[in-house]
Amino acid sequence: MSTLSDEYRKVLEETHKQKKNWGTTGSGKFYKTILKLADMYKTEELLDYGAGVGNLKKSLAEDRPNLIVHEYEPARPEVCEPPDPCRFVVCNDVFEHVEPEYLDAFFEDLQRVVAYRGYFTVCMTPAVAQLSDGRNAHLIVKPWEWWVRKVSRYFHIREAIHLNRREPQGQFVVEKFYPLPDYHDPKDR
Repeated sequence: MSTLSDEYRKVLEETHKQKKNWGTTGSGKFYKTILKLADMYKTEELLDYGAGVGNLKKSLAEDRPNLIVHEYEPARPEVCEPPDPCRFVVCNDVFEHVEPEYLDAFFEDLQRVVAYRGYFTVCMTPAVAQLSDGRNAHLIVKPWEWWVRKVSRYFHIREAIHLNRREPQGQFVVEKFYPLPDYHDPKDR
């Protein structure tokens, strides 16, 4: 299952070559939340799904040196192979960069790698940055409610934060779908 076209992968690789700080915004703005969740979940390893240039891993190496950080970024040859599942997955400002026709495949793969919990962010406005082919870097610009419906098809949403309609970004704390006990059935008590 492919989560992006070969043409788009080439555009992303070229964009990474042209823009050395490409993909740095998400981990910076949400870094304290990532640290808090990693500590709260007693995380020993995490997967940065859509890692950009790898700034989250670099920051965590300083602040949490014992934390193992795996990266997946289709535009970086050294970390472009489909990742193994991980108990905690961070996916910062990636949704809006996915080609619309690959969005369901993307979410299916994200669902595959989230072994327990995830922290996702999404931006709902056009990007400041342009891709190497001249397109806006945000290929999907949709409102908050649209993203809530999309994420809820693949995960249990434990928390969804969008402070007001003027805020261009939202956050999700999710859990993998798994059967819950039937509290009315004596065998599940």
